[in-house]
Amino acid sequence: MIVDFHTHIWPDKISGKVKQTLETAYNEQWQGKGDLEGLKTTMSEGSVDYSVVLPVVTKLSQFPSVLSYAKEINGKDGIISFGGIHPKSENYKEELKQIKEAGLKGIKLHPDFQKAFVDEIETVRLVDYALELGLIVSFHAGFDPSIPDTTYCTADRARRLVKQVEAGYGTIILAHMGSNMMDKDVDKYLLDLPVYFDTAYCLDFLSDKRFVELARGHGIDKILFATDSPWRSQKKFVDRIKQMPLETEEVDKILGGNATRILGLS
Repeated sequence: MIVDFHTHIWPDKISGKVKQTLETAYNEQWQGKGDLEGLKTTMSEGSVDYSVVLPVVTKLSQFPSVLSYAKEINGKDGIISFGGIHPKSENYKEELKQIKEAGLKGIKLHPDFQKAFVDEIETVRLVDYALELGLIVSFHAGFDPSIPDTTYCTADRARRLVKQVEAGYGTIILAHMGSNMMDKDVDKYLLDLPVYFDTAYCLDFLSDKRFVELARGHGIDKILFATDSPWRSQKKFVDRIKQMPLETEEVDKILGGNATRILGLS
C-alpha cells in the first residue's frame, strides 16, 4: 500500500486562481492541477492508494469553509482530509472539537503562512489540546521559498514545542524531513524526538545518501512518504523512494506501512 501523507487541493471554483498565485509566489510550475480530480489522476499514475489532504487556514475567517470542504472530500476515492485551524483563534478548543466530531484524523499547521512561531504559546496550547483529543498534528517545518525572510518553524523551535507538549500521547509530524532545506539542524535538534518526518518536497534537495542517513538516524518507523502534490509529482517521488539504497522492508514502511499504522488503515 502507498500513502501520500502530504498533499494539497482546493475547491474547483478557486483552484485555478490559487494555482496561478502560488506558482508565481514559488516561481515554479505545479506537477498537478490542484483540484480533486487532478489529485485522483496523479494518484492513479503513481499507484498511490491514499492521499492525505492538508488544508491551511491562513485567515481566521476561513475555518468554516475549510472544514466544510474537508468534510465533503474526506473518505472518498482514497482521500483522507485533515482539518485546518489557525493558532491565533480564540475559539481553538471549540474548532478542534468540530474537526474531531467531523471524523477528521488530524490538523495541518503552516507556521510561515500563519505568521505563528511554532513554539509560541498560542501554537503550543493548540497542539496540546489537539493531541489530547487524539488528533494528528502535521506541521510545515523549515524554510519556505515563498517567505524567505523569516522561518517560523526552525528545528530548534520545533524541539521546544515538542518538549512542552510531550506527554506520552499523540502524533506530531514535522514535514520536509524535519526542516525543509535546513537539514543540518535536524541532526542537532530533532533525531532523538518522538515525532514523525515526512518526505514532502525535499527529496529534490537531498541526495540518496543524505536521505538514508536522516531516515535511519531518526528511525525508519518514523518516516512517512509524502510529496507536497501538486508542487511535486507523486509518481516521481514513489519511484525515487523505490530506488533508494534501502532494504525492501524499509521501503515498504516508508511508502505506506507507517502511515497505515498511525491512520488506522487496513
